[in-house]
Amino acid sequence: MLYLVIIIVLIVYALFISRSYTLGKFLYKQSMNLERRIAGLQAQTVLVDNTPIHYYRSVSKSAKNKPILVLLHGFSADKQIWHRFAMQAKHHYQLIIPDMLGHGDTPYSAQQSYSTLAQTKMLTALISALSIEKYSVIGNSMGGMIAMHLLQQDAMRLEKAILLDPAGAKTVFAETMNNATDNPFAHATITDFFAFYKTTMANPPFVPPCVLHYVGNNHYVKRKHELAHMFHEFFNLDEFFSDKIDVTPERLKLIWGAKDELLPLTEARAWEALVSRKALVYEDLGHMPMIEDPKRCFGDCQAFLKGGV
Repeated sequence: MLYLVIIIVLIVYALFISRSYTLGKFLYKQSMNLERRIAGLQAQTVLVDNTPIHYYRSVSKSAKNKPILVLLHGFSADKQIWHRFAMQAKHHYQLIIPDMLGHGDTPYSAQQSYSTLAQTKMLTALISALSIEKYSVIGNSMGGMIAMHLLQQDAMRLEKAILLDPAGAKTVFAETMNNATDNPFAHATITDFFAFYKTTMANPPFVPPCVLHYVGNNHYVKRKHELAHMFHEFFNLDEFFSDKIDVTPERLKLIWGAKDELLPLTEARAWEALVSRKALVYEDLGHMPMIEDPKRCFGDCQAFLKGGV
């Protein structure tokens, strides 16, 4: 009985109390590997313009005969944010989930361009390197903006695009952010990271404090200067959309979380004007609906990809 009590106390401490970097790293790595396996994904690498691009790909035998769906993460995130969405999508699609330039396992270089046009160029080259003839794409935040660029620049291969809380509308809000001195992604302390993390989701999944401390320190605080460089190049208003975009309704869907604190609902209204269609709005979700409610988000994406509007 005493042993059971000790085990329970240790579990409670690890999951709810500890702030240990080492424990956080261990739990993070183990949980990410488990989620990846459940989602049926395998980590792969391909060389694109002398840069090793790391990505996930569905590995089941049946995946080879399914339509290809590319999932694009947002700024400062990586391919792992799509794990739980991929668990929903794995039975219907062959998934390709890349780490964008300078993100995740794809290496950072001070000489590399991190503009959305450079990221788009990398993705079109990746699609070619993987011999993909037709695909659809779902992009979140920066990934949504890049998905829009793909829809314009790779129209012969890209069939449908879904934008989840996309960046990229040239608005007063974007101009204010562009002129601000504070980079919302560059954090000097773990306290700064926690303040930022609270703005990313209205309905976040449970994450042990030690894991958040590890992610905050390893992915943000230690990378402050890299993220500052990449954000400066990504948030280039010259590459943002200001004119109406001519795209047929069956090729593009817009989804937004009403509680988004990074890109508020006013940005959704700007995008609606750009693409001449209404966004599907989740009243209870924030900036990352594919993490906050992956089942609902995939269901709505799937309905559109299968022929809905």
